[in-house]
Amino acid sequence: IHCPSDATVRMRRVSTPTLRRAPLAKRLLEPDMVAMLLDKCLTSNGATANASVSAVEHGISVVVEVAKVASKELDKDVGSMMMPKTPDPNDDAPEQELGSEQRQSRLESAVAPDTALGKILQRLEDLVMLLHKPPPMAAIINSTGKLDPPLGVVRLKVLELIAMLVALDNPVVEERLASLKVLPAVLDIFFKYEWHNLLHNLVC
Repeated sequence: IHCPSDATVRMRRVSTPTLRRAPLAKRLLEPDMVAMLLDKCLTSNGATANASVSAVEHGISVVVEVAKVASKELDKDVGSMMMPKTPDPNDDAPEQELGSEQRQSRLESAVAPDTALGKILQRLEDLVMLLHKPPPMAAIINSTGKLDPPLGVVRLKVLELIAMLVALDNPVVEERLASLKVLPAVLDIFFKYEWHNLLHNLVC
């Protein structure tokens, strides 16, 4: 019988990833915390007051990360529901139809008002408004000419969030994006900042 050394045991303990989420990360994913974070960075004067520009920028950055984690958990749940099952020859109703109905129900419940993604969706209009009226920024001059205003980190983060929402392939989200005319706004920015590689990678 081979007994591992103390050093080997310690290495295994260090290299084994933990499956428990840290309490702080878990708290950030709770819907009331997401709503409070959005309220703090999307107040009526948050996008216009110079002192609040940093709060808007970093607040939306946190919202983007929260949305990424929430969407990954949604993909995991939906994927587990779509696991193939052994068909029953005596069953006239195909299993795939049942799976599709369950998936549709899961997608809709994932953006319900009492979820983290739902809270983001409720403030989507305010987030999209930042594409039209970003925080004040000084003009910059680079090799392509004068940018007044420049694209800025805030709008880049909002576009990242929109790209993540589109990737959810959720009919509720898509309907909301369409009602807010997000696509025309994104295309306007895309062609206005024709030399911005990060922007183009997000949109494409």
